[in-house]
Amino acid sequence: MKDEKIPEKTMGYEFGDFRLNLSTRELRRRDETLDVQKRVLDLLIYLIENRHLTVSKEALQDAVWPGTIVTEAALTRAVMKARKALGDDAQEQAFIKTVHGQGYRFVHAVTAFEDTGTDKTTVDVAQRRQSVLRVATTYGAGAWLLNQAAAMVWEAFEWDRWPQQALLAISVLGFPLVLGFAWFYRVTPVGVVLRSERGPAAEGTQSTWQPWTIATLGLALALSLAWNFRQTTVPEITQDRVAVLPVANIRGTPDLDWVGLGMMSLLNSQLEAADIATVPSRSVLNLLAEDQTELQPEQFETLASTQGARIVIGLTLEERGAGFEVGGYYVDQQKRFDLPQFNDESPAGAVRRMARHVIETLNPRVTDLAVQSTGDVFVDQAYARGMHELLSGNLKRARDLLEVAANAQPENFWANYELAVVTRNLGQLELARERNLELLEAAKQNQASLQVAMVSNELGVIHDLVGDLQQSEQHYQEGLLWAQRGQHHKRRAVLLINYAILERARARPLEARELLGQAITAYHDAGIERLPGEFYVTLGNASGDAGDYTSARDQYRQALASYRALNRTRGEGVALSNLSWVSEQLGDYETAFAYLEESEALRERISDIPGMLKSKIRRANLYWTTGRLQEMDTLADQILAHEYIRQEKELLATALNFKAYIAQERDMHEAAIAFFREAVALDDADGRVYGTVRGLLGIGNGLFATNQLDECMEIVSEIKLRLKEGELPKFSLEADVLHARVLERQGNADAAVIVLRDVLQEARRISNDTQLALTAVELSRIHRERGDIAETESWVGMALEALPGDGRVNIEAAYLALLKNDVAQATEYSEIAAAALGEREQRRLAALRQQLDDARI
Repeated sequence: MKDEKIPEKTMGYEFGDFRLNLSTRELRRRDETLDVQKRVLDLLIYLIENRHLTVSKEALQDAVWPGTIVTEAALTRAVMKARKALGDDAQEQAFIKTVHGQGYRFVHAVTAFEDTGTDKTTVDVAQRRQSVLRVATTYGAGAWLLNQAAAMVWEAFEWDRWPQQALLAISVLGFPLVLGFAWFYRVTPVGVVLRSERGPAAEGTQSTWQPWTIATLGLALALSLAWNFRQTTVPEITQDRVAVLPVANIRGTPDLDWVGLGMMSLLNSQLEAADIATVPSRSVLNLLAEDQTELQPEQFETLASTQGARIVIGLTLEERGAGFEVGGYYVDQQKRFDLPQFNDESPAGAVRRMARHVIETLNPRVTDLAVQSTGDVFVDQAYARGMHELLSGNLKRARDLLEVAANAQPENFWANYELAVVTRNLGQLELARERNLELLEAAKQNQASLQVAMVSNELGVIHDLVGDLQQSEQHYQEGLLWAQRGQHHKRRAVLLINYAILERARARPLEARELLGQAITAYHDAGIERLPGEFYVTLGNASGDAGDYTSARDQYRQALASYRALNRTRGEGVALSNLSWVSEQLGDYETAFAYLEESEALRERISDIPGMLKSKIRRANLYWTTGRLQEMDTLADQILAHEYIRQEKELLATALNFKAYIAQERDMHEAAIAFFREAVALDDADGRVYGTVRGLLGIGNGLFATNQLDECMEIVSEIKLRLKEGELPKFSLEADVLHARVLERQGNADAAVIVLRDVLQEARRISNDTQLALTAVELSRIHRERGDIAETESWVGMALEALPGDGRVNIEAAYLALLKNDVAQATEYSEIAAAALGEREQRRLAALRQQLDDARI
């Protein structure tokens, strides 16, 4: 169909479902504005304006990058991005056609629309509506934020509420007045002018979110009005948390150095026993500088936003004759009050007396106090000294002291609980499990909801580590019931995050995300505004499972920032390790090694045995990706030889997979299959779908390599049966590629191409560039073996755009160059491939080098 003659005052073009406005430089599909890079839009405009011609690559380069020397790869990437924006691809070519050997041509029918010369000061009704929507959105958001800020200020200073109510009433009444003004007037460089009805309707750019946003903001203002004019009493605050600072040793007596952290922990345990929520001592210490015993305002704000703290208690201790005296202060919402002084013959006795007074002040409803005025001094001191060692990072010494306290007073929950935690951190999982089971039974008998929730969480973590996922789930569910019953919201949030981690391991992404949503609610219920690093780590893992590595990297960075803000070293090590992994997936190996080295140093410093093993596994992964097989093999043997690895079955299965990959690379396929089967047995027994499917793919590839095609297809079918739709898309697509390879080897290459095209489209949809590139390589190889240079070139271009530095992609690019008799280019690609692959793919590299040698003769 012949295009219409281009008008002299062209404003843009319409083609298919698309509308390209030259004046606003917007590309729209129906009502959606597409996000297109400047160079890509320039290329598209040039092709449309010259659609009667086949535009050479050189002409495109001069038009889009004037005065700049760029590579052909940059042009290829721009064309691919233009096609992607139009829903086109190198195969369909419904809009941009590749004319091999000549260039590109825009082939879709185009209609130009004109600038009618309408006066620039007139607008149509659609423009009025758009202006009103923008003003309404801005006004609503601004009024909402202003009134929320006013509410906080009035509440903080306890002022009369009528000025705040008046402000809200003015905001609501002003809403229709502002909308009326926006309808009849507009602002120009020369001032405010009256709008005109004349002129054609302007092109609409209304987004569907604006009406919903306005409705939401209007409802929010209405609710604020109702809330602020209510006649009710303020409910009693029951969930504000108490932060206890290290106890100050006033005279600096060296023998009492341990009381700072020890008595801090003892007071915390007494408050928790009386059902007063406290901030964990570790979270408080992470914010403090060395020897700091008072909070700065910004530190208080951090505790409030990250821990829901409202009250801060600071105590002092000094010797008085033969005894000890404890005094201090507490800060309630920035107001400071002095505490009375209490004396006793021991530091622990004085702190217990202080605890009783604080409890009676903060929670007068408690009648049968768990805290007595005096206690077992020996037990208290052993517990306090143990907590001092624990908070100082001396786990073994802490274990010994806490064990003394626990044995001397078996009914003491806090001594036994902290001992169980230390035991788990030292890698003694079975002993930790037994201790926690005893604590759980006692807590249930005492109807102690907080204790049940805490111990259930510990047991859930332990069973997850040893691979008993079903039992882990039962403990998390039980802990959530008790946490909900006792309104322990932060504990509920922690349980929900750990439960989500479990569901991810079982390949249940929807369930995991639902649990994370509930965790957000729980944190808000606890008065915590800033979400912790664990939340972002779990989100990042879910994004990584889907192949969206860019999102995963952003979420891991948020986790790292959260951990660093609170000086949480163990969490920082986790975030750094995950950033190493996602950097590897994005092809940035230098950054991946840098993150990993930082993570290893942190974990070694705090003696985190499981963390150090996970860092070794992460390093082995990097060795595999960069082709350092011998180093990977040595490291895998070290991991398997570690005594802890037998306790945490997931790590053991991962190490076995490493041995399998190495054997497979060395053509020892039977040994590789045996390693994979052993790993699958471990993961499958524990319900880890992620690990099971990963191992099954390894078995399938081994069967394919040994030409056991029927058995290979059985493995592919088993993978499909195990995965629900949408679960672990990365592995699902890899299984589809394996299916296509079997079809091709069975002589049905056309069916293989269909399967691979579907894989490629899905990989593009979920933004998995790695899978997209490797699938394009498979399609290129099939067409190359058919001698179809044009098809091969298209697929290689796509693969190079997605993963330009990947060794497997560059091998295929070298074969394409040989097919085009460009030996120099083929040699360059082969050298890139060899550098990227290291000791991997040696057979394929050798075959490529032989063809290069033959071509040079």
